[in-house]
Amino acid sequence: MRYRSPDPRCSIAPGQAASVALAAGGLLLAALLTSPPAGAFDGGSRVSGSFGFQALADNDMRDTYGMMPQLGVRFTTPLGETSEFFVGAGYAWDNGDPYYGETDFIATDKSRLRTVPIEIGARLTDRNRTQRGFYLGAALEYLRVREETPVSGAVDGAASGWQRFSGWGWGGRLLAGPEWRIAGGRYSIGGEVSLGMRSVILHGGHEERKVILSGLNTQVTFSTHL
Repeated sequence: MRYRSPDPRCSIAPGQAASVALAAGGLLLAALLTSPPAGAFDGGSRVSGSFGFQALADNDMRDTYGMMPQLGVRFTTPLGETSEFFVGAGYAWDNGDPYYGETDFIATDKSRLRTVPIEIGARLTDRNRTQRGFYLGAALEYLRVREETPVSGAVDGAASGWQRFSGWGWGGRLLAGPEWRIAGGRYSIGGEVSLGMRSVILHGGHEERKVILSGLNTQVTFSTHL
């Protein structure tokens, strides 16, 4: 397996990660300080499920894994007339060719990448005033990552073993999307686009590698109101 050094054009500087963290924290603080007048909104807590894809920004990661499918679940509760707080978790997975671009070698086994993000954030929305609306928010993420790569011991590329790397890291996301209420307001459907900044150091035995998991997420959501 080739060693993937992060593409410098896609690397995350500490200042960029800090900016996302500050944006998420500032938005959450603003939401917490918003005091809703009585009866100002009819929005309630809800549980959402989502399915979508993540387009990885790092060239090597994108060439290896392409578009990563992802599932998610989120709990959202109103804080004010136009503010909401949410927590959620997800699962993304993909298999890819660890020897892409090497024409003299074809791998018969695929690398495996699995990620589990846990998020906490806030968003501003006008959704509680109408049957449809738009929201803008930010989230902090805790990310667990596991990658398995085949170790070739044969000319035909068959794996004689596996290298296993795992680790965790922090990231942030800026997110936006529309929502529509259906079935008399009991449910809602929507879409979400988010820009994530993630960087994780993976460890395996005596080796370590840095992976850049920044990218653009797109997903559809379905929510039930509690």
